Amino acid sequence: MALALDGIAPLLRVLDMARSVAFYRDVLGFSVMATEPRGAADCTWCMLALGDIAIMLDAGPGALSVAPGPPAEHRISLYFACVDVDAAYAALAKRGYPMNPPATTGHGMRQLVMRDPDGVELCFQHPV
Repeated sequence: MALALDGIAPLLRVLDMARSVAFYRDVLGFSVMATEPRGAADCTWCMLALGDIAIMLDAGPGALSVAPGPPAEHRISLYFACVDVDAAYAALAKRGYPMNPPATTGHGMRQLVMRDPDGVELCFQHPV
């Protein structure tokens, strides 16, 4: 029997919570749904959502020491389904976030690739 799953909410360990929340909220448009401590501006854990997508951030004591190994840019990439990659690029460029323009891959995907403040690769993509 297959598991009945409805979604996923990755937990990203971050170096600077305020910087990461500002990126996901102000640059990408996520909303803060919950924090720990509850309602704290200087929280150590945060859940953000955009539509049906949820992401958790953790800057608690030892958050980055939990997963030894290579830096974040070599450990994880998040791929988002994005209906209009070029429109997403235009909107993010207006917000002044540095990134390369979208490109079409050899396997038929239009992709916009960027990094969050901790180096996590974010790819917004759609089939061509």
